[in-house]
Amino acid sequence: MLLGIGLHAALSFYPSAWPVQDSRASPDGLLDEAVLAIHGFRMPLFFVLSGLFTALLWRRRGLSALLGHRFRRIAVPFVLAMLLIVPTVDWAAERAVEQQVTDSGDLASAAYLGYEGAVSAMLDDGADIDAPGADGLPPLYLAAVAGDPAMVDLLLDRGADPNALTSEGMAVDAAVYFGLADIAEALVAAGSRDPRPAAGEWEDISYWATGLVASGPAAGQGPLSRLPALHHLWFLWFLILFVLLFAPVAWLADRLRRSVAIGASWARWPARFMWLLIPLVVLPQLTMEGGETIAAFGPDTSITWIPDASVFAYYLLFFAFGALLFSAVDPAGRPRVETLGRHWWLLLGAAAVVLVVALRVTFEEGGEWHAWASSLQVAYAWLMTFGLMGLFRAFLSGEHRIVRYLSDSSYWQYLAHLTLVLLLQEWVRTWDVPAGIKFGLIVVLACTVLLLSYQFLVRYTPIGTLLNGTRNRPPGARPWWSRVGRRVTTTAGR
Repeated sequence: MLLGIGLHAALSFYPSAWPVQDSRASPDGLLDEAVLAIHGFRMPLFFVLSGLFTALLWRRRGLSALLGHRFRRIAVPFVLAMLLIVPTVDWAAERAVEQQVTDSGDLASAAYLGYEGAVSAMLDDGADIDAPGADGLPPLYLAAVAGDPAMVDLLLDRGADPNALTSEGMAVDAAVYFGLADIAEALVAAGSRDPRPAAGEWEDISYWATGLVASGPAAGQGPLSRLPALHHLWFLWFLILFVLLFAPVAWLADRLRRSVAIGASWARWPARFMWLLIPLVVLPQLTMEGGETIAAFGPDTSITWIPDASVFAYYLLFFAFGALLFSAVDPAGRPRVETLGRHWWLLLGAAAVVLVVALRVTFEEGGEWHAWASSLQVAYAWLMTFGLMGLFRAFLSGEHRIVRYLSDSSYWQYLAHLTLVLLLQEWVRTWDVPAGIKFGLIVVLACTVLLLSYQFLVRYTPIGTLLNGTRNRPPGARPWWSRVGRRVTTTAGR
């Protein structure tokens, strides 16, 4: 979870589709390799551990207790975060993109994206309202393609030519193609050519709404498509779905144990197949976007409610490995989870070597090496997963107060961090300062605010109980608001 904060803080310095692109963004900086290195193993490791602890809860408490626990700790926080946190992420991202479009002076892009404030500011500064954008299409045409009546009205009010001819036709042709009668009516009322036959209706035009399904603004509409994007909460949605898939398997296993009286050794028998899952991960990796046409490292990200099939299968295999790992034992009868990463220094060293080779093959050798690149990327994920499990077992298997505190706070920090990170990235975006300094400032400020909010607003409140269970205050400690209230009362008494 904490690595996710650093990863997202670094993305503004890595040329990508991230909402904030820093003025120091470069494909050749050290932060780029850090982003790829973290992305290559972070979520695979998370889902291995998720599968492991899902199986642990089932074995120790039963299926009903597991489902209740996952409902309280995963499903409820997910729903609340979608309602309360995701809207702030959308706001921060839109704010950042609009400001960058305004700074760039790209009127056509601002019109297409619906940034009315940016469009008005550019026009006030003397921008040519009919100047085509990078794709040769003027702002009014793009506003019609976007299906944005308010933007169309704004441009028409500011003097846009409704009859401007492009390689794709006029703006009214775009409105007709996508079945947007209100925009077409506004354009005709402003003086555009009326493509309707005499005394006819919009539906009488031969190409009316033909682009609606293929690529228009109404394409892909359905109940799930109208829901907000999952953003950084996609992993919780995946985990919910994985637990729902795990539940019937666990129920069947419970029934078999009770009815057939399967012994402990037979109950561990499925765990023997977990090693087959390691190479199987290459199959979904091969079909991901970072394939023969686009050079990309690590798994894709799926932030829609209907998950990408390749991404879903990829992480499901890691989750299944973790679930099987809980019951696995070595030939000496020791739990595999305790011995899997015992040579952690060798595993992490091998992971570093594989990472260097994988990056070279992925980005320098071309699409014909795609199968090798995918295999190396998967090998890196597994090596880091096993190596880090062994490293932490070797040095942090006991109880540590600071580690416990950071562990407890990490769930809250990750849920709440993205809005703050985006705002900080936008704040420092144009500073003439080295990228490393700006990145460090973003991480330090974000984590400081998040830790303070966890301590004073979350840890000992119902929110903290929901995320981590009950946490008792140290003896004699009182909440900060009670101390403030006491001081105020004492002062008033004097």
